[in-house]
This record gives sequence, C-alpha cells and structure tokens, in this order.
Amino acid sequence: MKLKTFVKTLFVLTILLGCGLGTFIFASSNNNNVHETLDSLRGYFLKNDDGQTYGTHIDHGNGEFEEPDLIAVVGEDNVEGYVKKSDLYNDLETPSTPEEAIEYTKKKEEQGPRFIPVYTNDGKTIIGKYMVN
Repeated sequence: MKLKTFVKTLFVLTILLGCGLGTFIFASSNNNNVHETLDSLRGYFLKNDDGQTYGTHIDHGNGEFEEPDLIAVVGEDNVEGYVKKSDLYNDLETPSTPEEAIEYTKKKEEQGPRFIPVYTNDGKTIIGKYMVN
C-alpha cells in the first residue's frame, strides 16, 4: 500500500515539474516576445549589441522601479516590442508646477494622441507604433 502511494505521488510530482519546466523553457526561449517581469526576478536587464538595456522594469521592492533604455510594450495591432525611454518620456515638456501641469494637459488634449515607434530589441528596427496616453 505504501508503495502505491509513493508511486502515485512520484507520478504527480513528475507531471507538475515537467509542466512547470516546459513552460519556463518555452517562455524564455522566445526572444522576440515581450519579457515578463523576469527582469525583476533576475535583478538586471538584458543588453542588445549597442549596449542598450531592454525589458520591462525592475521592482526594487521599496516602491522604487528601474526602467531600461527600451521598455517592453504592446503597440497598435497587438505588436509586441519596445519603445525608447527617451521617446516615451519627453523631459523637455515635463511640467514642474501644478499650473504647468494643467497647461500641459490642455495642450495634449488639443493635440490628440501621440504615437511613437515600436522597435525590436535592437532599438533600430521599427515594427509598429505605440499610442502614448
């Protein structure tokens, strides 16, 4: 009786381990898809040939987040890729006072949506566009 229980337990564990390992290998082997939050688990970003970091973000666990040079997004038509951090955050227009923020919001509403390119992880090849809200 103990042998049957042992064999059943071993069988279930083998199935569970196999499914989990298969999912991990599949997810990590597809380099063209957007990275999950593996960056937070690893604690560092991957780099392309030009030295640009790419991925999602790193959660330092204290309320602080770190973002790569190329940030993972899902763009128009469900295109998975990366936007340049410098395109996403236009530092020249960032308001510094509440009054500037109100004017900035009005201006953006009048202009309509802004689109920026979506790249592969090389940061050069454009594969789509992303609407910035």
